[in-house]
Amino acid sequence: MTELHVTNGSLVIPEMGIIPGTLVIVDGRVDRIVRAGEDAGTPDREIDADGKYVMPGFIDPHLHSGILPPLGERLQAESAFAAAGGITTTIRYVRRTESYMGTFPTLAEFDQKNQYQDFTHHLTLFTAEQASEMRRYVEELGITSFKLYMNLKGPLGKGVLMDLLPDSGDEMSPGDVDFDEGHMYDVFDTAARLPARVRINVHCELGSIVQKEMERVQEMGLEGLPAWHASRPGFSEALAIQMVASFSHRFGVPVYYPHIGSHEAIEALADARRLGADFVAETCPQYVSLSTESEAGTLAKVMPPVRTTDDATAVWLGINDDLLTCLGSDHIAYTLEEKKPGSIWTTRPAFGGTGMMIPIFLSEGVNRGRISISRLAELGSYNTAKAFGLYPRKGTLLPGSDGDFVIVDLEKEWAVHAEQLLSASDYSVYEDMTLKGVVAVTAVRGEVIYEDGKLVGSPGSGRFCRRFPEIQHDSTYASS
Repeated sequence: MTELHVTNGSLVIPEMGIIPGTLVIVDGRVDRIVRAGEDAGTPDREIDADGKYVMPGFIDPHLHSGILPPLGERLQAESAFAAAGGITTTIRYVRRTESYMGTFPTLAEFDQKNQYQDFTHHLTLFTAEQASEMRRYVEELGITSFKLYMNLKGPLGKGVLMDLLPDSGDEMSPGDVDFDEGHMYDVFDTAARLPARVRINVHCELGSIVQKEMERVQEMGLEGLPAWHASRPGFSEALAIQMVASFSHRFGVPVYYPHIGSHEAIEALADARRLGADFVAETCPQYVSLSTESEAGTLAKVMPPVRTTDDATAVWLGINDDLLTCLGSDHIAYTLEEKKPGSIWTTRPAFGGTGMMIPIFLSEGVNRGRISISRLAELGSYNTAKAFGLYPRKGTLLPGSDGDFVIVDLEKEWAVHAEQLLSASDYSVYEDMTLKGVVAVTAVRGEVIYEDGKLVGSPGSGRFCRRFPEIQHDSTYASS
């Protein structure tokens, strides 16, 4: 038996509030909370939090780490980057067009060899075959969340980057897909009859509207982030959100709205709540820290786009109104060569951000008085764990949970420089931004993986989290 004490900290426990005291972790699980002034006993190891906040490990539910080669090196680098940002559990999207029964076990085993933190996955459902196999994905693979892309319709579904297999080599793997509403109907209909409560994640932009607007804006000769923002209007997000809410309400299947950053989308979420739809919605660091005027220029191209400063204000209001209750990064760590910056119409969309998510919300949220430290624990950990079937093993510091914790320093100021980040990406859309607030220590199941600016864990120490029939660490994919 190994006992770790995290002493002299302010423990942020979403269900209880902030408790000064000692966090006691025994054999990787939280054993007890000892209030300040009480005797916690003698540990095998002690970490002095020095008055800082000790928070439940953060969860990033929105990564695309498996689409860039070489796969093993990229998975390790982005897992390390996540660890530096306090992420103790990742949920990455897997995109393939064939049955996952043959490919997923291999992918999960490969992840196991390259992850510093615990992990699970969302499976994208592109085909009727995949939709028909959802029960098997739940029962045999332990996956309870799935993804649909409403934006990938017609020409917009051409050349979509798919996840690589371990033997894929050094080339990306583009594929063609085409979304239609009948497929979404089948997915929700199937989900309603599964033995588990599954959640459908939907990228909400109507591809037909986006295609027309892109053509119109391009014909006007417009360029840059303002043009990209105009070509993918918040109106298309709002309409898609309303449609998905109707599906959710009709079939009784909960949904997840990722990457919300427009005021129109947030207004649609309010409508969905009035309808009684069962949903959780996510925002990302780019929607509160970047805008169409960002100095990052086309490097900040992403789908949906970064929007205006008024939209960023709407995001903060949406958080305070409990419409946006989770955080995600939408992380794709392109290099400049892979990103191919130039015209906004030819630059690849997306950028790296998993290790920046929590520092940005510490700086722009907590330290600016927009959210409390307790609210950050809810947004970045507790709510996400509950949304995706990871609670109570993840998302809290209550006894019985995994000993995943993060110590944050709210006082430290630092400037973002890409060469100092642990990501394989050689640029950052946050370059030269001065932030106040940093992750000092990241630990998974009581083992420190990042401390004082250095990666101290080992790849392969993360474990796959099976979510059916109950949340558990699955040894199936353990490295030999």
